[in-house]
Amino acid sequence: MTEPSTEGDNILKSIQLIHVVPEGHDEIFEQLASKTKDIKNAKKDMSTTCWECAKPKSETVSLKLCSGCKLVLYCSSECQRKNWSSHKATCAIDPLDTKSQKFAKNLMANDLLKQFLEVALVLQFDLLSSPASDKVLFARIETRLMPSDVLRYITCDKKDPEEKVQALLQVRRITADKEQTHPIRSQHVEEWQRTREDVRTKKAWQDDADAPVVILEFSRCFSNNSAFFYLPIRKTSFQTAREAKPLTLVSGIWGETKVPLSTECCIDVINTHIGSDKRNMLLLRGSLRMADLQRECNVEDDDI
Repeated sequence: MTEPSTEGDNILKSIQLIHVVPEGHDEIFEQLASKTKDIKNAKKDMSTTCWECAKPKSETVSLKLCSGCKLVLYCSSECQRKNWSSHKATCAIDPLDTKSQKFAKNLMANDLLKQFLEVALVLQFDLLSSPASDKVLFARIETRLMPSDVLRYITCDKKDPEEKVQALLQVRRITADKEQTHPIRSQHVEEWQRTREDVRTKKAWQDDADAPVVILEFSRCFSNNSAFFYLPIRKTSFQTAREAKPLTLVSGIWGETKVPLSTECCIDVINTHIGSDKRNMLLLRGSLRMADLQRECNVEDDDI
């Protein structure tokens, strides 16, 4: 990990930086983006479970946050005690983890971004050849917090560690555990089974009753804290992957570019869409201390 030199900072400040935006960019984003109220409503419907026993929240079961990290939930003090031996290694309040996991939940409540995740997972698991509807599938989504305004970030003084700066979520990598080498805890399998049963029996899923369900672990690239979600992959995502139509990426400099459909292309679309959200309609932007954002940005890929 290296700190930028004062000379380097001065050189950056002397360079004229121009932010080029394609014509009609904001209007296109507004047309495609999920509405904030829809994202908030979708979050309310998300299942939350006890980190130890996987008991879901209900009218008779209340879940409380761990007072140490404010990230994991328990249905009782007994479950918290049982889980402590495995949780204690990661039980610490890190604003980067807190912000990342909040953003991960917002991303999973966003129907458009979730569709691109589904397509990427169809490709990663090769589900077109083997749908695997009754198989427990596991994938890891690595994320990173980045400056919302990169131009401002690289030219600002960064002298005040307490200064508030805007950051946004970016997806760095999607990794499918195709060989099932990753150990999956029993409570995650139980929640997978509950989700699979809901897909099979609930009317809202009648058109996707055979949808495979993927256990998703969202984690910052260099953190041991994770958030878990259970994602059914809909027929529409299979159809998109099957058609394999090139996706159109738009650049302010190069204009429109057609790129083949791939996992990396889906990640690019997700990140570009998040970066286009200047008014935080997607709830994937927020403020961080300058010191925390620097800590995130200064880690090199070799350290991840």
